[in-house]
Amino acid sequence: MFWRTKDMAHTLKSGENIWAFEIAGSVRSQGLYGKFLTVFKDLPADYLNMVQQGYVNSDNLKKIQEMGITYKRAKLDLDSEHRIKLYIYYQVLAPIKEFVKSSIQWTKSQCIAFVRKAIPSFGS
Repeated sequence: MFWRTKDMAHTLKSGENIWAFEIAGSVRSQGLYGKFLTVFKDLPADYLNMVQQGYVNSDNLKKIQEMGITYKRAKLDLDSEHRIKLYIYYQVLAPIKEFVKSSIQWTKSQCIAFVRKAIPSFGS
């Protein structure tokens, strides 16, 4: 059972397989409020992100298996098989990416402020 079916319907697209949905649906769900909840045996299940960075989350896989839920991995590897790669991404690359993004935003705002001072009619 799903709550907020309008939000769920917004993320679904006809003809998309589950793996395409995992990526494109994540993009389409940006900005939606809250989490999607499901019911398993009349009890709400905790929100579990099963796929991250293209790998099955092994901790969450264990949790759902303990609940008696079968999850078919298809051809996706477990994140536990790629711990070093994911560590480098989250601890090195992601912070660098965020720093570059914020640096670009700051530089852009400084350039706009400079141009507004030099050309008062700019931006009006």
